[in-house]
Amino acid sequence: MPRLVSPALQAEGRRDSRGAECAVGLIAHSAARLTVVQNRPDCFDTSHCLRRAPMRHPLLATLALVFSTFVGAQGYPSKPIRWIVPSTPGDGSDITGRLIAEKISQELGQSVVIDNKPGAGGVLGSEIAARAPADGYTMIVGNAGSHGINAAIYSKLPYDVLKDFVPVALLCTAPNVMVVGPATKVKTVAEFVAYAKGQAGKINYASGGVGSSSHLSAELLKSMAGVEMTHVPYKGAAPAVAAVMADEVNVMIGNLPPLLPQIRAGRVQALAVTTARRHTSLPDVPTLAESGLPGYSAYVWMGLLAPKGTPPEVVKKLHDAFKKAMEEPSYVAALGRYDMLPNYMSSADYTRFAQETSVREKVLIEKLGLAKGQ
Repeated sequence: MPRLVSPALQAEGRRDSRGAECAVGLIAHSAARLTVVQNRPDCFDTSHCLRRAPMRHPLLATLALVFSTFVGAQGYPSKPIRWIVPSTPGDGSDITGRLIAEKISQELGQSVVIDNKPGAGGVLGSEIAARAPADGYTMIVGNAGSHGINAAIYSKLPYDVLKDFVPVALLCTAPNVMVVGPATKVKTVAEFVAYAKGQAGKINYASGGVGSSSHLSAELLKSMAGVEMTHVPYKGAAPAVAAVMADEVNVMIGNLPPLLPQIRAGRVQALAVTTARRHTSLPDVPTLAESGLPGYSAYVWMGLLAPKGTPPEVVKKLHDAFKKAMEEPSYVAALGRYDMLPNYMSSADYTRFAQETSVREKVLIEKLGLAKGQ
């Protein structure tokens, strides 16, 4: 890798403790230009060399650090990238992350590895991501639950969803869908509400965890329909969907992608979607708003976020790769197979979206009385 070397050190060079010649990187004393020379390959650790170099000007260390960051961003990525998914395999964030990871790998020429870290409704994976080095090699595929609802429910989190992350790109949006298991013999929302009121205290609903979008969607239904249901949180969407199919619980209002195959196979009964309009994949399934709950509207989003302090050049490079991937018909078609819609936003728009969503969900959480002290 090229090194910045002062004129004196170009002529002299240095020897490290192993006796190998080490041409140390420094900024040349020139206001007009920077002198770049090629170092010996046996001195590849710039920070090691810089520690041994006599920094004769107060600005040299700062300039060297700036240049080091610039060079790092220019060469990014030089190794595989890790994307944390704060949920189990098979839920909306996991499906979305794997689809786009393949495209980003092609764009950047490096593997993107999905690392599922479920737990505490997305808190576990989010904390790991927030504490990761801000070098662009560890990021998180966040969602409405992990980076929206949790901040409204919990007054104390081991991270700040707005301050400790840098939004890179919004990946897609999707509706939630209300489904019941085989033993819950209802076919409409009105029938379910009547059934639930007649079985007071006996109705259970599944979610992908406390703070997940499926949790908030069901609580909103409880409030608007005036029914009593007991929350049974699972470690992600996949086990929650399995619980509905096995009649361990009566109902779930979960992400459409993992539920759609089960709806089409007849293993669960779809009652309504949560968006303001019907979804193209389920044209015969009404919305909750038109099923007797006017004003009911909810949807989920998935997006990539980086730890605070990630170099802007790295964020831009990733964002540009996302923009290009989202314009490819093959990616749009792949999302379409899971009934998700690509929803491109610039990093600035995504930042505003995250802030506005957080405020809106906090108001709703307080209204529903779901806020917790821990």
